[in-house]
Amino acid sequence: MTRKHYIKKWRYLRWRLLQLPCNKGEKRKDWYWSVGQKNIPTPSELGCSYGEMWAKVVKAMRTIEGLEDIE
Repeated sequence: MTRKHYIKKWRYLRWRLLQLPCNKGEKRKDWYWSVGQKNIPTPSELGCSYGEMWAKVVKAMRTIEGLEDIE
């Protein structure tokens, strides 16, 4: 998985989180690419590849009600 693909997945995850019933008052619906480029760590900082990190994130997110189907 490339950095670009990883950031796209984070944008998707943020969108899915905003769809949950507890986030109806959230005003910001978009997550800018520049924010991802600045805040997403590199694989050396993560200590694993982007694919492995995404697998960990998805495992944690599936425990949230409403996100059981996230890929």
